[in-house]
Amino acid sequence: MSQKVATRPAQHPALIPLAALALAACEAPARPQPGTAARPPAAAETPPLALAAAAPAAEPLGEPKAPGDVIASYRCANGERLRVSYRSQDAAMISYRGETHFLPLARSASGARYAGDGWQWWIKGQAEGVLSRMPADVAVAPGAGVLCTAEMAVAPESQLRPAVKPAP
Repeated sequence: MSQKVATRPAQHPALIPLAALALAACEAPARPQPGTAARPPAAAETPPLALAAAAPAAEPLGEPKAPGDVIASYRCANGERLRVSYRSQDAAMISYRGETHFLPLARSASGARYAGDGWQWWIKGQAEGVLSRMPADVAVAPGAGVLCTAEMAVAPESQLRPAVKPAP
């Protein structure tokens, strides 16, 4: 006596690829080969697209993000100029040698230190700061860097208003 069992089509065919993706994510991480250095897990396991999605979008220095932001100009000891837009105390956008870099606020023992995109900008007060190249594998930039002295610092609101000429 044989019994026939009716097969039923899958009710949610879209779940099959999702289930496969979920199972693939459970795969054990690959072991490093002998003789190779292991990478730190946070940097090694974060997909590039996730990093790009988490990073804030760069904005031109001339367009302030918030009313409290400050844009400052510095003259550096090497003769070059540095322009910094401080973004609500949590980040700085620096413009140096024709390039703009986003530097999030970083931990420091004293002063305000911004680090990222291969650069470190460390200020103690408003009058001066030190700009340094920062290798990717270090927490704090090595070496002395270049000292930069403030030329001018203004709130963006004053930069965006047209200049009013006094009446003769």
